[in-house]
Parts: sequence; C-alpha cells; structure tokens
Amino acid sequence: STTMSITLSEPSATGVTVNITSSSSCVEAPSAVIVPANQTFAEFLVSVPADADDGCSSVITASSSEYGTSRVTLNVESDAENLATLTGRVTDATTGVGVVGATVSIAGVSTTTDADGNYTLENIPTNTLAANFSAVPRSGEAPLTVQFTDLSGSTFQTLTVSADSYFDYEAPISLTPGATTTVNVSLSPIITDNVMRIVLNWGDAPKDLDIHLIVPPETEDGASYQVYYSSKGRVDDYPYALLDIDKRQGYGPETITLKQFVSGRYVCFVHNYSREANLTASEGVVQIYGRAGLLHTVNVPATGDGEYWYIGDIDGETGQVTVKNTIGDEQPRMSNLHKLAAKNDINQPLAEITSWEWDFDGDGVIDATEQNPAHVYTQSGDYTVTLKVSDGVNTFTETKENYISVSSSGSGPTGYNVAISGIDVSDFPLIKCFVSVTDALANRPVSGLALENFTATEDEENVLDMSVSPINSTVGARADIVFVFDVTGSMGEEINTLKEHALAFADSLMTRGIDYRLGLTTFNDDVQSIHDFTSDANEFKTWIDGLVAEGGGDTKENALEGLAAATRLSFRDNTQKIIILITDADYHEAGESGDGRTDYTTESMISLLKNSRIAANVVGPNLSQYQKIADDTGGHYYNIFGDFSDIINRISRQITSQYVVIYTSPMGVADNTWRDVRVSVLNGATGGLGEGSYHIGSTRMIMNPPTILGKKDDVFT
Repeated sequence: STTMSITLSEPSATGVTVNITSSSSCVEAPSAVIVPANQTFAEFLVSVPADADDGCSSVITASSSEYGTSRVTLNVESDAENLATLTGRVTDATTGVGVVGATVSIAGVSTTTDADGNYTLENIPTNTLAANFSAVPRSGEAPLTVQFTDLSGSTFQTLTVSADSYFDYEAPISLTPGATTTVNVSLSPIITDNVMRIVLNWGDAPKDLDIHLIVPPETEDGASYQVYYSSKGRVDDYPYALLDIDKRQGYGPETITLKQFVSGRYVCFVHNYSREANLTASEGVVQIYGRAGLLHTVNVPATGDGEYWYIGDIDGETGQVTVKNTIGDEQPRMSNLHKLAAKNDINQPLAEITSWEWDFDGDGVIDATEQNPAHVYTQSGDYTVTLKVSDGVNTFTETKENYISVSSSGSGPTGYNVAISGIDVSDFPLIKCFVSVTDALANRPVSGLALENFTATEDEENVLDMSVSPINSTVGARADIVFVFDVTGSMGEEINTLKEHALAFADSLMTRGIDYRLGLTTFNDDVQSIHDFTSDANEFKTWIDGLVAEGGGDTKENALEGLAAATRLSFRDNTQKIIILITDADYHEAGESGDGRTDYTTESMISLLKNSRIAANVVGPNLSQYQKIADDTGGHYYNIFGDFSDIINRISRQITSQYVVIYTSPMGVADNTWRDVRVSVLNGATGGLGEGSYHIGSTRMIMNPPTILGKKDDVFT
C-alpha cells in the first residue's frame, strides 16, 4: 500500500466529498474521500493485491462536482528491485566484544544479534522517505535553547540499535536496491563515571583509520596533549582522556573516553593512516555520547580531498560540541582551526522534501515548519519531539521519546526517572519499598546501583537501618498487574503479539521471585470484559487467546472507562499495583459527544489512580495526555507504533529490574496517619527522586495461621 493525497485549490466551508476511482483491479482505492470543512488537504491509502502482476498499472481519478478532475497513474513494480539486505556485527565500543541480543531495526524491519553479535536484515525497502533529526544540546537548565537539525531524506534510512546497559545507537545509512550492505555498529555502555565517549566505526577500506583528540593545556603555560594510537593518554590524571582501542584491519571501533574536561577548546579529527582508499569511501561514522546518551552522529562527507576528517570541537567549559564535518589535507590544530572551513549543516539539503512539521513537546501541536528550527524550553521536564516530513505526496514521521531533558535551576541531579511502585507495610515498622530506576533518555532500567547510591526519608526524617538489593526471590515481592486492552479492529496485531508473549511475561515475573497475579479488562467504545486476578499464567493466556479485534465506531475509544474498571479489581494490600494500558487511539473524556460516554477526565483519572496507589504504564499513540497519565502515576510511556513485542519485553524488564529498599520507620508507633516517603538516587552527577506514601492504622490483628471469625464463610483480611 501507499499513501496518496488530495489538495484543493481553496477550502470549502462545508467540506468536500471527492470521488475516487481506479481504472483496474491492479490498484484498490476507496470510493470517496472527504476533505474536512475549512481545510484543503486529505490523505487516503491505495493498495495492491498480492496477486497483482508485476508491471501492471492503474489510473486513479479524483473528481468532485465543485472542483475539477485530477488523475495519477500508478505503476506496480517488483518488490525485489527495491529491496536491500543489511548485515553486520554489533560490538561493545570499549572492548570490541560482540553484543548478544541487541535489537537492530531499519525501515520497519527488525532482528536481534546472535551469540557473536552478528545480524542480518533482509527485504528492506529502499524507496521510502525517512524522517530523522538531531538536537543540540539535549539537556540543561531552563530556559534551554535547543537547535534542531533536519537529517531527513529518501536516499538513506535510519539504522537504530539498542541493548540493555548500552546507549541507543542511531545513524543514517545508504542502501543499494537489490544489494547487500555491511554495517558494523559499536554500542557505548551507559556512561556513569565519565563525561563523554567518542566512537569511530568504518568499513573494510581504508584498513587503518585513527581517531585523534587534541586536549587543551591544563595550565596557561602548559602544552596541549594529543590522544591517539602512540599516545593513548590516561584517565586518572591529565589529559583525563584515554584511547581504549586501536584497530588496524578495518571496521573499528576506535574509542576515546573522557573522564573529565579541562578548560579550553578540544579538537577531534580522524586520520587516514593507511591511505589505500579515500576517506569519502570509508563509510565512516563517529558517534559522540554524553551522560544523557547519544549527542551526535557524524557521517563522513560524500565529497572532499585529503587525509584528515575534521569531526568538530568541544568546549571544555560547557561540554558543547560544534560539528564541523569537513575533509582537508592539513591536520586540524588549535592554532590553525581557521584553515578548515566550518560546515555546521552536516546533512546535504534534499530537494525532494518540501515541508517540515515539528512538535517539540509531544502535545500534538505543530510548533515550527522551518527545516532547522531552534526552540526555547522554559519549563523543566522530559520532552518528546516529533518531526513529520513530506515531499508533497508521501509523508514520514520520526518520534523520539523523552529526547530533551530540561531541569529547573537548583533542582538537583537529573538523568534518572525514579518511581516508587509499591510500599509493603505488612511487617511495620519494617518498610519495604519497590523502586524503579530508569535512564531518563533511554527509558531503560539502570543496573548496578548499590546502597551508597540511595537515600530515603519518611516525613522528612532520615530512615533507620536501610538496605538495598535488586528484586529477587528472597525479598517477598508481590505484584498485581492488570492489562487494559483496546480491542477495536486496528489492534489485531497487538493482540496476536500479546498471545505469543503472555506466558513469557509471567515466566519473567516468576523467575525473579515475584508473587504475581494478572488481570484483564478490555474496551472499545464501552468496557467489553473484566477478568479479576489470577495467579495461573495459563488461565491468563486463555483470556488473551479469546480476544478478537473488532468494532470501534468513531476515532476515539473509551480508555478511561477501561482504566476505571481496572481500579475496581480485587487488588491485594501491601502489593505493587500496576496497570498496563494498550491502545492505538485517543480517548473520550467527560462532556464529549461520540459513540462512547464517560464521566472521567484526564485529571480525574490521574487522581483516581494516585489515590488507589496504582502506577499506570501506557502503550499508546504519541499524545501528551497518555504521557501525562504515565508520568503522574509513576509509570512509563511507550509509543505503540514501535516494535510492540519489544515494548512488552521492556515492560517486563522494568518490573523485574526494580530495587527493593527496606528500612525501619523512624516513627515506629502505628498512629493512624499517612506517611510520605522519598527515595533519592545519585550515581556520580546523575540522579533522580521518587515519592510515595503509605497509611498505617492504629490497630492490627495478625492471624497466623489464618483464622475465620464469626459466621461460616464470613472471611475478612
């Protein structure tokens, strides 16, 4: 299938019905498309049946009584002519060892690496428009001015690679239709005790490229230091930078890690040491990482002569990177930077793209239409950014979740999202908190933290005898998890995927020793089914197996009523209460017209969830209200239009990668009050804060073994 569009010469106050016809069965099209009132543009899909002949064609005609007639001829070509194969190896940027189980994706095609880090992707479309962008800086205090750079085009696709404990990799690559391309990728481990990492990869020729970093003098009368293969540096003293790997047989990686900055201007460049091929043919790519994640991807220029590829400069005061991306015949130096022309536009302008629509804060509102805009963030928070590009016919959208991180002045360390997902007070005054710690940009669990990384207070009093451990079979973790599932007609693929992953999801909980129960509610314009909790994973799977995607009248569905039904299930006391909402549509709110009715609004639903101590994870479209529900209740947001099977696995990892913080309450008397708990996490300069509360009654009765009091079958907890 492909997207076609209709543009009117002028808008109509009442809307325009445009009749669509196809001259042959080679292409199927809708019978009519409506251009809404006071608008001039509408899109529709045409599709080619699987049995259509290669080379067939059809004339698509659009006509309206109020406007003229327009025709477009569509030719059907063999897919094989426009498909490519991508192969390569994913390695650790600091050790060169293959990364197992990394997810590699491009143009909607995904796979995972094998035991040696190798991957192969086949049947990749090469004739589609791809949206992509970068931003500088990606974190800082408000007001934060961010410069966005468009990297979109139809001559390349965006390759993404991700793995646990590594920063996500992202780079544009060119694919040749009908051919196989080899791209080796080096993933940077998440940076905790360093300030920057620079990683160079390239192809099989030239065999020996070398990355260089000129470090400014430590003192005014000192000399600069050049980190490269014969002077690898050190991290415990000046220059506080180290070349980890020197590769001489192609591909890379070569990696320079900076432990700390010194004041002044750093210079980074690549030298073509072996010179048996030009730099322009090297397929070189440099990735620059900071503590917030991937900062820049710099691909070798397509033109230029010389042995030196000038990557850019780094400001030792601010960490700001200025990309140059030029090739010259003289080595870049601090004293001759003017000899190489600066080139801040690292992407070549692409004439076929005619429009850009930017949403800088994930609220669905277009904020800018320039190709390379700047935006000022005035409020603290993590912002999702979306770019939609078009060539006048085709469109493509790229969304980067939590891409920009803005902190308020003096707000303390940032970089981690910390959430208290549950508090167990069954052994009061011993308090057990279940704490999720994720990287704010990568949205992945942070591993390897220990007691010294945590502090906790209760009603602003320091806690006593605190211990911290990853969740495991010995800590007595309990979780009641409800899936709230949209079962309208567009959700068939997600239902099938959840069927495949239901037992694996339960197994991951059981493996980590979590005493789990699973529930399910479904909805379209109304709540369709309610299944109270079960601890039998096979019974839960039968519920999922029985789901059928159908119905859904208007565009919006009734997710809020589905959530409300989930809050009424029989959650246990002293347990983690977790909802996983899965939908691909917006939802009805109180007072709206349409096929669904609800008395809830976004704010009232958030209040209900918070009062019920339920954390809501949302797998949904890129709408600000979904992200707000997740953020305000201590959950996580995932864009449903990503790899859905990977999303389910990521949610499983979030739940099973929590930390258990156990402490003795500083107020050990049960006094029928609410207690506010704050857990802070600090790892180097990166940190975050999570908040929760619990209620402790004035009297407790503990029955062990359980005892029934009163009438037969009258049971209470």
